[in-house]
Amino acid sequence: MRDWIKAALQALPIAIGLPVVLFLASVKPEDAASNLAVWAHFLGFSQVPAWLANPAADRHAMVSAIVLSVIYAGAVWGIPLYHYFWAKPEPSKTTPASNKEIEKLVTGGDAFCYFALYYFDVGKNIARNIVIVKEGKYPLYDVRMRVTDLDTHKDVANIQLGEVNGPALVLSGVWSLKDTINYRVFFSARNGMWHQDLLLRKLTKKNYWPAATRVLGRDGRTVRFENVDPMFVSEFGPPKWGQ
Repeated sequence: MRDWIKAALQALPIAIGLPVVLFLASVKPEDAASNLAVWAHFLGFSQVPAWLANPAADRHAMVSAIVLSVIYAGAVWGIPLYHYFWAKPEPSKTTPASNKEIEKLVTGGDAFCYFALYYFDVGKNIARNIVIVKEGKYPLYDVRMRVTDLDTHKDVANIQLGEVNGPALVLSGVWSLKDTINYRVFFSARNGMWHQDLLLRKLTKKNYWPAATRVLGRDGRTVRFENVDPMFVSEFGPPKWGQ
């Protein structure tokens, strides 16, 4: 409806202006055979320039009105029609590099995360902070974590994490601990799968469990991340991964 109203308003100068000029240039009040000068006198203008009193002014006025109408119609309707039917759209500015970036934003790219425990209570054998730490610039989607105790070969947790967007995701609750912990943590997300080895040893005199952890990539061999607490090495020796 709005398009029809807009088109009607655009047509007003031609629909009204052109017929009026043609009428005034071809009809006089007395006998329907006049010129613009007679109409000027009729409307109260007693003094008119010589060029307007010239009989040729009628023909010039009609020709000018028609030419201006054609120009107006071309500007109002011709240019939009040209762009609609013939003008070529601008080529897309999207480059292969930007497509790759979009793909990484959607899938997670090379980002990964790992499982960590903090704020230990040696008396109760618990960790009060359960944290998922993200590495990489892209968000992770549809993340699932499965924690397996390598000593008992049983799963101790299977958690659907969903989206991990910030640097870290803190989970609610506490985590029960043994004196010696050897975990293998399996992760799956939209960008693939990887796993983590997490070793914890109770150190009563320091009131915490020093940790050693490493993350292996999707191929199961490439080390993506490794961090070993110096206290772990000094008290228990170098970590023996996967045992």
